[in-house]
Amino acid sequence: MCGRFALYEKLEKLKEEFPQVFFPQSLGNNQAENHLPEGNKLEPRYNISPGTKVLGIAGNSQGMKAGFFHWGLVPAWADNAKTSYKMTNARAETLGTKKSYHRAFEQRRCVILANGFFEWLRADSGKAPYFIGLPNHSLFAMAAVWERWLGPVAESEQPQELISTSIITTEASDQMAPIHHRMPILLRPQQIQAWLYEGYQHPEEILKPYSGQLEIFPVSARVNSSRNHGPDLINPLCL
Repeated sequence: MCGRFALYEKLEKLKEEFPQVFFPQSLGNNQAENHLPEGNKLEPRYNISPGTKVLGIAGNSQGMKAGFFHWGLVPAWADNAKTSYKMTNARAETLGTKKSYHRAFEQRRCVILANGFFEWLRADSGKAPYFIGLPNHSLFAMAAVWERWLGPVAESEQPQELISTSIITTEASDQMAPIHHRMPILLRPQQIQAWLYEGYQHPEEILKPYSGQLEIFPVSARVNSSRNHGPDLINPLCL
């Protein structure tokens, strides 16, 4: 699964990595928290949790655009937004058949950007957090789906548009399996445009465990609380 991750690349680096993607001055919808801070900088985030805004890319063969998504998918037919807390991850094996996801899988695919994600190893002494990413903490994209929902996000609020997402998971790679039996779908650069293009005939072929080398190491238990932030959360822990 994927319950926490980190993204700390500067906006300039994102633009270099994805030159074909439009990064607007104001990302996402018109909500104030989606605007880039003064100076056109993207704030580093080392402990991104469900229910918050996550940076991703959506689009098609005509173009791709970056924006923020609410992490926790709310289906268009849902009565309220409370389902988002249960739908942070979508299983690759059932994307095409589950009512909550099959339409988004066909028409509304996206990717979520990250430098790494956290997973917890169960042991006799409790659960120990690990940070998992590519060598040198390189930027990568996680396959996801998105939905558009209209309604009051909180009681007494006027209806508003909520763009939400679920990160897709699959069975763990051989390297990841000792830590956890599930992992997000990590996409290689050449796979991203194919995944986003709704005319792509076999998107399920992309939904495979990552076969490349991963960098995995234990980190501080401070990451267990979503209230904790800072670069120290991804420092390797000496065992």
